[in-house]
Amino acid sequence: MLRLGYIVAVLVFFTLIFLNLSILSISSSTVEGGDVDVKISVMGNKELNKFGRKVFIMGVWNWVNLSFRSNTDRIEIALYKGDSIPVNKNSNNYYSWSYDNGWNSLSIYNGNGYLDKENCKKVGNNFSFRVTTDSLVKEDFDNWTLSVNNDEMKIPVILESPIRDLAVTSADYNLRVDPFQEDIIYVDHNFITINNGNLPIRVNVSYDMFGDRITTSNMEKLLYPNETLEHSIKIKTLSWRPGRIQIKGAIEGLVPSSIIPSFIESQPTIQLNTAYMASPFPFIMLVVGHSNYEIKEIKNSDITFQYKKEIKMSYGEIENITYYLCGNGEINMSIYGENITILNIKIGNNTVENISKFNVQSTNRSEVPITIQLDATRPNTTGYVFYTIWFNNHVYNYSTAISIGPKVYKPKENESYVSTYLLVSIGFALTFAYILYSQFKHRR
Repeated sequence: MLRLGYIVAVLVFFTLIFLNLSILSISSSTVEGGDVDVKISVMGNKELNKFGRKVFIMGVWNWVNLSFRSNTDRIEIALYKGDSIPVNKNSNNYYSWSYDNGWNSLSIYNGNGYLDKENCKKVGNNFSFRVTTDSLVKEDFDNWTLSVNNDEMKIPVILESPIRDLAVTSADYNLRVDPFQEDIIYVDHNFITINNGNLPIRVNVSYDMFGDRITTSNMEKLLYPNETLEHSIKIKTLSWRPGRIQIKGAIEGLVPSSIIPSFIESQPTIQLNTAYMASPFPFIMLVVGHSNYEIKEIKNSDITFQYKKEIKMSYGEIENITYYLCGNGEINMSIYGENITILNIKIGNNTVENISKFNVQSTNRSEVPITIQLDATRPNTTGYVFYTIWFNNHVYNYSTAISIGPKVYKPKENESYVSTYLLVSIGFALTFAYILYSQFKHRR
């Protein structure tokens, strides 16, 4: 019995030791992993993560924010290559900073501590280090470690090269505006900018003309990595004459200069051009002309001719069709019809005497309306109106196709009365015959 009691006592003793070790291990893990929250970001507390690691962008200012749950007066952080502190420390593998009643650099290379003391902050148990590194990653990224208080807490980090990548969805527009009228027009769809890089950028759009009359929304807003901005476009038009106006734009992503360290102005820590041009660029085609009209621009002049390419008419219909000339110059014209009858042509309020060739005095201050009165005298056919313009020893030919419908029988007014009378008479006769038949049948 004594022997058995001794064995039990030994088992209890070792069990208690094992439990104590487990408790100590759990307590130690809780202190190291749960006493502080750590975030790394370049601006705006927007943290990036890749492959389960926090991202630190080399060569630009990064915020390392630490929030302790218990009172802390002194803190030390280190950023080093790999999973353990290197033996031979240099600017390629090790950086360290601390707070002890002030902000300090514990690793200084070439006179630089890679610490922005003026902007570092301490509020209670919250510490915000603003730090950077040299431009030292030869590939896109490398695995590093962020250490807190001499490896009491170790955080896996990716040290990544700065990436500027601004993508743009479709930003091409075809818009129409009436001639010689000021208006406000909006594009039919918005375009979107996407930050596919790892640096915050401000989006700016410029145009090669009428920049003061084009408003693009969400300009100068900070676009963070992996975020998007939607942009609308509003145009305040002028009293433009007919024609086509091509407006080319440029979308630029601007990296805030405040995130780029420059300890010595002539030798910044990273050679980073802050402007980045995105593609595709916005393209706006403004067609100044009447709705559903073709617009032709006469070469080597400011003259435009607007006409309808296709119209529909009913057989026997008479319709007025208006065309427009604009631009400085004296223009000779000829108009003739095929399978359609031209009743008359007017320039403004003046009737054209000879439509085979007539003169039009045009100006760029207003449009000259040319009204053609057409009579659809042939059913089930396609008629044409042909226009010939002579200007500066050049000839220009255009045409309008007219789809003419079939004959539609319309009874004359007296024919309608006769038909109605006959129907009523037949109705009375049938009713009277039915009454006579019924009386004759009952008498029998």
